[in-house]
Amino acid sequence: MQKITPNVVVRQQCEEAANFYVSVFGNSKVESITRYGEAGPAPKGTVMTVALNWRAEIHGTEWRPALQIHTGRLVLCCLRDRKKLIALWQKLSEGGSVLMELAKYPFSEKFGWVADKYGLSWQLNLASFPQKITPCLMFVGEQNGKAEEAMKFYTSQFSNAAIDRIERYAAGEAEPKAP
Repeated sequence: MQKITPNVVVRQQCEEAANFYVSVFGNSKVESITRYGEAGPAPKGTVMTVALNWRAEIHGTEWRPALQIHTGRLVLCCLRDRKKLIALWQKLSEGGSVLMELAKYPFSEKFGWVADKYGLSWQLNLASFPQKITPCLMFVGEQNGKAEEAMKFYTSQFSNAAIDRIERYAAGEAEPKAP
């Protein structure tokens, strides 16, 4: 049983975004939608959360001005099929903004970074990792350089948790700019 449910925050239109992701990825579905009631804090009937099933449960929350959003919203998507990767890139980049062009890099035969039209940041990679979609934590600003420390802390808080691998920048390798 999954103990941690990743939650992504989109700028607006959470329900629309969820339906978009289901259409883009296929083999997934919207499990449930929770809406605000009379007590608010948003108008009654507006989306509070959407539960998606992408072979693992992922929740989405619609951004509200009162929320302080961390800039670390990032999803890594690894595909083995070049044509599928390019098709996914085209769908996610439409109406969004390209942060790193889909191209060959020293660390990948084909990699790109895009913020989609809902503000979710995606890194797409031609790779053979076992999981297609992986929620990622990004450590920026004052937290930059603390990823390994955080991973050790988080895994110490849950039984049977482990760090699968750590990938490090090579000496002199430029880090991508955060969205």
